[in-house]
Amino acid sequence: MGELLAPAKFDRAVCSGLPRTVETAELVLRDKRMTLERIPELEEVRGGRRGEGQPIVARDVAYSIGEAAHPGGRFLGGESFLELHRRVMGAVELLVAQQEWSQMLLVAHGGVNRIILGWALGAGLGSAPHMEQDSGCVNVLDFDHDANGHLFRTLVRALNVTAIDPAKHEHWLTTLERQGKELEKILERR
Repeated sequence: MGELLAPAKFDRAVCSGLPRTVETAELVLRDKRMTLERIPELEEVRGGRRGEGQPIVARDVAYSIGEAAHPGGRFLGGESFLELHRRVMGAVELLVAQQEWSQMLLVAHGGVNRIILGWALGAGLGSAPHMEQDSGCVNVLDFDHDANGHLFRTLVRALNVTAIDPAKHEHWLTTLERQGKELEKILERR
């Protein structure tokens, strides 16, 4: 992805601050001399703690994003998707309102990306389960402001683009389904 994005001329770079997003952003920015801002509100949705006697079930991981479409839906018993939406969109609205940048690199996580994309598409929180966000994918969004600085248009130019397998002919499982299968293997070894 670093090679794919090498020609891009970013004037601002933002990530959640979690190690995976910092590492990814640093790879993309490797030859660009710029500060990487960390915004904790863009951290991934937070799962809950399992109670005693409640086993981890791989299926819960694989299909957890489906809860986003349900009122009161929570990610693995933790943060609600509505809480995630409020947290993420508060940060995004501030970033979009700050017009001192024209091309921003924003490195976030799959659930966070789905929240932002749902908003940009005008589809809302219920759209989150209907979009895939492969690990390391790129989404391209445009924001247009009027003369008074008000956002009047969002445009999704690209969604879930990956440098490896861009046509998705080798990706039949979603990222969460692959993580669920990995979890199953770990649990089988115990």
